[in-house]
Amino acid sequence: MGLGKTVQAIAAMVSLRNTGETHFIVVCPASVLSNWCREIKKMSLLRPIKVHGTGRDSALKHWINAGGVAVTTYETTGRLEMPEGFKFGMLVVDEAHYVKNPKARRSINVKELCESTGRLLFMTGTALENKVDEMIELIDVLQPKVAVKVRPLAALPQAPLFQQEVAPVYYRRKREDVL
Repeated sequence: MGLGKTVQAIAAMVSLRNTGETHFIVVCPASVLSNWCREIKKMSLLRPIKVHGTGRDSALKHWINAGGVAVTTYETTGRLEMPEGFKFGMLVVDEAHYVKNPKARRSINVKELCESTGRLLFMTGTALENKVDEMIELIDVLQPKVAVKVRPLAALPQAPLFQQEVAPVYYRRKREDVL
């Protein structure tokens, strides 16, 4: 917490917007949905569109037509109906450890969304703090080839070889370093 992950995600979307991308999605817990919308408005010129609750279908249509950042929840991902072949610029998954179980419905829904974009950003503060196997499940969504390499090394997460192999998909910072 407090490491600037949200600001970095917004900066990445702005950078992509500056190169012509127009549509982005943020998936997050319902408890921070409004915060994401507020931060996007505050930190950028991107337009946040809350795709949640009773107005989610019309909000989704508006986002598809107008672009911006669709901000939605894990629960709502199962109700998002995208047009056939629709692609968007980037998917940001906040609190990505929520999708660590590959058999859970929300994990399956998020993985389906991943197929509609080439750019993924999974944000979590608890990747290695819990179980290494759970982290590898997240890596498997981001870059399956990296997951194949690190699975045999899971028993040694502090080993230099493991850290070297996850480096392309894992950017770790400590709070004291940021402060």
